[in-house]
This record gives sequence, structure tokens and C-alpha cells, in this order.
Amino acid sequence: MKLKTRVLLSLFLAALAAGHAQSASAQAGGWSRYTYPGEEFSVELPGMPTLSNASRGVNNDWRKEEKVRVFSHYSGGVVFFVVAYDNSHGSESPDFFATYLRGAWGLEPKGALTLAGFEGRSYAVVGAQRGRLSYNLRGEGRVFRTRRHAYLALAVSQEEERPEVGRFLDSFTLGASPAGERIAEEESVPRFVPPKTEPVPPAGAVWGPGRGGAGEPLAAGDRKAQIIYKPEPGYTEEARQKGVSGRIILRAALTPDGTVTDIEPVKWLPNGLTERAIRSARQMRFFPAVKGGQPVSQYVTLEYNFNVY
Repeated sequence: MKLKTRVLLSLFLAALAAGHAQSASAQAGGWSRYTYPGEEFSVELPGMPTLSNASRGVNNDWRKEEKVRVFSHYSGGVVFFVVAYDNSHGSESPDFFATYLRGAWGLEPKGALTLAGFEGRSYAVVGAQRGRLSYNLRGEGRVFRTRRHAYLALAVSQEEERPEVGRFLDSFTLGASPAGERIAEEESVPRFVPPKTEPVPPAGAVWGPGRGGAGEPLAAGDRKAQIIYKPEPGYTEEARQKGVSGRIILRAALTPDGTVTDIEPVKWLPNGLTERAIRSARQMRFFPAVKGGQPVSQYVTLEYNFNVY
């Protein structure tokens, strides 16, 4: 075997071993690499992210729409997002892509980045004040623009210096054929059939935020669930053509594992709007309620207003 061939083979085997070691390390820590068909990214996460499909108006002009996909996951006090924007336009700034989610946080630009030859920008997550609510959130976001997409990778926590934030962001890669486990498609919402009797709240439910009541007094160290991302459901074409307006109220449980379950309409609208509201409720991200030092479920009421202009 020639020396050059032996060197190349050694380099290949070393790279292969490093790849296996990295994969084993990710699996040992409960992390795996994920991607999605047609995308140019892959990323490591501590569990399968959920997918929600949306759209954006280019430069907030809704006469020209492009598709958006939001991949998100909650684990152990950290919320992870990857937002994929189709056909990014040169007139759309990194700041536009960084703030599309409109969550309960502020973003401060940090500096320029490059990844796989693509230019980007980093952002620090800072707490925000919304009315009487104070959001003490920390984390980091990074925006990159490729030939066919723009991407926002964002991790948010209620604590400083969470190592999962850096691990997630540093694992984010870009390329023409990214490798990883395929992210599951968005779950469909069954057709809503209005009940014959009004729903009864579960016994001992803790209410809020919303109009469900003041709820139980909080002891020292306890806190209610903190919703940081609540997407708008948007109209169905049928509802728009028929001029349907009104309000939908849902009751739901925000569970300790960061998922929204037991979604039940209390007030509903026809023409697919109730299903749209349920779908949006599923896509919310939040930090679970804490009681007695442990994360607990919290029942909340969620309102969605539909107005045809």
C-alpha cells in the first residue's frame, strides 16, 4: 500500500471513529441529531421536536407570502426552536428573522457569525416586561441565510448559563444533504363536534392565565406556567369567505414535560376555526408551573379572537 493511500485511509478511519464517538455521546446523553426533508440544517436535541407549519409576509407585507416551519422542543427547563424560512429575500434583514416568533423575550444583537461559509448573526436573549408580567429569560439565538432558506436557531431558559443552550447551538449545521433522524410531520386535528352539554372544569384545577379565575394563592417558590410562545391560528379560507368573526376559548393542561394536553373547547366557531385554534394551542411553548419545588400540571384558559377586516 502506498504511503499516500495509507495516510488517507488512516484519516478516514479516524474521522469515522470520531463520528461514531460523537453519535454515541449524543445518544448516551439522550440527544440525537434531527433534520427534515428539503431543509439544509441538522441539529442535536434531547428529544424529537414538533413541527408546525406557518407563513410569513415578506418584510411583513402579506401580499407576498412564503412558507415557514417552526421546529420546537422543551426539555428540563430549556425551550429549543429552529425556524426555517423558505426563499429568504435580500431585503429581509437578520433582525426580521430573529424576531419572527414574537415570544416573551427581547433579543439584543451580539455580532457576526459564519457557518459552513454562510453569513449569520448572533443574539442574546434578555427578559422582557409585558404589562404586569416580567419575563426573566436568558439564552441565545443565531440567524443564518443560505441559498434557499434563512434559519433561526434559538434556545431560551429561565436560568443563566444553561450548558444545553450552547450544546444545541454549536450542534447546528448547514449543508446540501444534512444527516439525521427525520422529524415527524405535524399532527392533524380531528374535526371538532360541539358537545351537547357544557364542559365541566376538572376538580382542583389551577386556573390562569386567561379568564378562568384567580386560582390558588402561590406559596414562596411556587410559580404559574410561563407561556413564551403562543402562535396565532390564522383564518381558514371558508371562514374568511363567510365572514366568520368571534372568539374561541379553550381549556387545556400545561404539563410538566412541556406539552399541551386535554384541550377542550369552551366557546367555539365553525368553518374550521376551532380546529385551527386547537392546533395553535398544541404548538405553544412554555415553562411548566412549579409547586413545592416540583413541576406540575396547570389548567389554563386560552383565547383566540377572529376578526375579518
